[in-house]
Amino acid sequence: MKTRLDVFRVIGNELVHVGVIERAQRGGDESFSYADSYLERGNVAPLSLSLPLTSKKYSAREARPYFAGLLPEGPTREALVNSLGIPNDDYLAILEAVGLECIGDVVVRPAQENSNLPSVPWDTGTYESLNKASLRETLSTLSSLSKSNEQSRLSLAGTQGKVGLAHIPGADMGDGWLRPLSGAASTHILKTSNFSRIADFEIICMGAAAVCGIRSARVDVLSLGGTVACVERFDRAVDVQGSDLRVERLHQEDLAQAFGMTSGAKYAELEGGSYAAIARLLETRSTAPLEDVDQLARIAVLNYLVGNCDNHLKNLSITHSGSTIRLAPAYDLVCTTFFERFSREMGMRIGSTRMIDDVTPPDFALLAKDLGIGVKRMQSICSDLVDALPAALSGVGEKDSSINDSLPYSADNIIEDMHPRIGVARSFVQGVFR
Repeated sequence: MKTRLDVFRVIGNELVHVGVIERAQRGGDESFSYADSYLERGNVAPLSLSLPLTSKKYSAREARPYFAGLLPEGPTREALVNSLGIPNDDYLAILEAVGLECIGDVVVRPAQENSNLPSVPWDTGTYESLNKASLRETLSTLSSLSKSNEQSRLSLAGTQGKVGLAHIPGADMGDGWLRPLSGAASTHILKTSNFSRIADFEIICMGAAAVCGIRSARVDVLSLGGTVACVERFDRAVDVQGSDLRVERLHQEDLAQAFGMTSGAKYAELEGGSYAAIARLLETRSTAPLEDVDQLARIAVLNYLVGNCDNHLKNLSITHSGSTIRLAPAYDLVCTTFFERFSREMGMRIGSTRMIDDVTPPDFALLAKDLGIGVKRMQSICSDLVDALPAALSGVGEKDSSINDSLPYSADNIIEDMHPRIGVARSFVQGVFR
């Protein structure tokens, strides 16, 4: 059966028609093409840097990394397709079911009679209030998380158990939660984990990154029978008008999508080195290249110090504004080296190695070269984080200890685990890099 999906961006109160995904039959290859009306608008962003604005038709090989990259992976995807009754390998059917609320400002839905219109009014959906009991139930299992996302017609990339909800600005984080319905926009991503302490570690690492001057998504903590990390979406701008919640969606994509890499290849090293390729992209396309490359350097060093080996291409994003981009705030920062079962191979190499235990002081000089910054600048960045990070981790753990009394102990675990890496970075700061 032929599949035809319309792709839109939510701009203001309208769905702006971006293009069409077409597939002749299930099991066949899909294609994507931009709508003429979108190409004629002027100063609009492409869906992805890997899909530049053009009248050509993109093949499945070219289009799939972006569109399939909007969907969840692993056990989260399994739970979603089981709930929907859709084959796991039919990503277009999954996108058709949950594509009203994607990362960024993209909406995907079945083609309708008015598909050829440049834009159509946008029904912003509705919200359902959640009390603590219903919130606890929503967060209780992967199945209930997936059911909530299905009700919201919401797609969240990644493997971790997560749900998109909206929160009323100014309300206490323990209250004021809403479930988006019929494609209404979420404002927060709530994360749980069956693997003990992961949520603790993300809350602490993210909070410490912000203290250390890294632009990061805000993370709050809930305790509902287990730690819940509440991550404020940086691709949303929220306002309350009267009794109505108004949520503006902002265009973004992760770097796997931007470089045309499938989710399955998110750990692959880009040609010439991932950090080098990302830095070159920021230098040529960002409106603030020096600031963004500096942020990238700080994220790279922080990931090394806290032991985050899950620093793959889908855990960095860019935001779009017309033809220009910015490096998005950091997210998904978590200590993985504390856990023996997790790989100690980093998602992106530092200098000459991807193995976190093999990084030496000279590798930071090589990283500086990859990023296009001076060694002295890299020494300054390392010095800042070596000096500030332990206290920042402890401070975040103590700050939220009244909500979750395990957080100070988790902060101590991270600090103890990163002690050898602090020593390597300090040696580089002291000049041991030749």
